[in-house]
Amino acid sequence: MAEVVDQAARHLPPPDQPYLCPCCSTDPWPCTLFDDAARRLLAAGLRLAEFVPSELHERLWPQRQRR
Repeated sequence: MAEVVDQAARHLPPPDQPYLCPCCSTDPWPCTLFDDAARRLLAAGLRLAEFVPSELHERLWPQRQRR
């Protein structure tokens, strides 16, 4: 799982460009490779929110309303 966590971390966008993947520079974030890693983390029973900075949660789960 360490490799999957590393893959997810590599594809997290920098704070100043939250809409672009730093590795897949032409892909919007979340990119395909991040999505693949995220699905693998979830399949392993891990909470994705623990691996993604809180300021990016809205990008991952846009349908969730803020309270």
